[in-house]
Amino acid sequence: MKVRLMSALVATLALPGCAGIIVADASRKEARVAIGKVMAVENFGAGDIMEIKPVSGAVFMVAFTRATVPQIDTQAGYLVLVRPQETETGETRGKGGQ
Repeated sequence: MKVRLMSALVATLALPGCAGIIVADASRKEARVAIGKVMAVENFGAGDIMEIKPVSGAVFMVAFTRATVPQIDTQAGYLVLVRPQETETGETRGKGGQ
């Protein structure tokens, strides 16, 4: 069953048993190609954060929102991730480089 509403999405994954669900990259043409697995879903007071262990590379965290997780299929055991654009190292923001 595909769930697209955030409240249902959070209720589905923010359970102790969510670790291990497969993460598929929305930018890839091949559907359901695993790019990693969810290690945990945390909330430190500013919204839900997913901790993802990619197939290769370092663990990363991403906000768990409708924009970043537009699709989840709990029966098939995967979710689709839209990776937010990352800023380049050394990029300045705002006035005066802040």
